[in-house]
Amino acid sequence: MGKMKLRDLRCFATVAREGGFERAARRLGATQGTVSKRVKALENDLDIELFCRESHGSSLTPEGELVYIYTLNILNMEDRLLKFCEEARSDVTV
Repeated sequence: MGKMKLRDLRCFATVAREGGFERAARRLGATQGTVSKRVKALENDLDIELFCRESHGSSLTPEGELVYIYTLNILNMEDRLLKFCEEARSDVTV
């Protein structure tokens, strides 16, 4: 198992939320190939498939659904940490 990257988790969450790789790419301002590579890297790091890829679209696997919930929690904690640090810096500079 490899080391997960936050950018890959963000990309995965966007694909899951947007319901597809193409829409996620538009939302992220990236190419569909870049989005696919990041999600594939995450799948390789976790050693599980996150999406069922079919000709008419992609859907989360059962494992992908759980990883999505964990990912949302991780990204929420990242946001909280960044807000805390921002507030701490502004308290120090006042």
